[in-house]
Amino acid sequence: MDGTYIKVKGERRYLYRAVDKEGNMIDFLLTKRRKRMSSQSFLIKDINNNSCPELINIDKIGSNKGALRFIEDVLLLRYGYGSASI
Repeated sequence: MDGTYIKVKGERRYLYRAVDKEGNMIDFLLTKRRKRMSSQSFLIKDINNNSCPELINIDKIGSNKGALRFIEDVLLLRYGYGSASI
């Protein structure tokens, strides 16, 4: 998962992208701001659509870290994983 700011119709937006091992984009989310809830809902959506990933790579932005802590709890409850490879 990565993200970057882009301009859409002259306004800055944050683009979250999920990519697979080969670098192909699986999904994306475009938001006004980079927030934990945006990152969290994006990860939940991707896990629901594409199953549980073996590994999630992110940058060290606080919104992503907070979302991953939440997602780790969800994975533990849903899939029975202990400390997931996040």
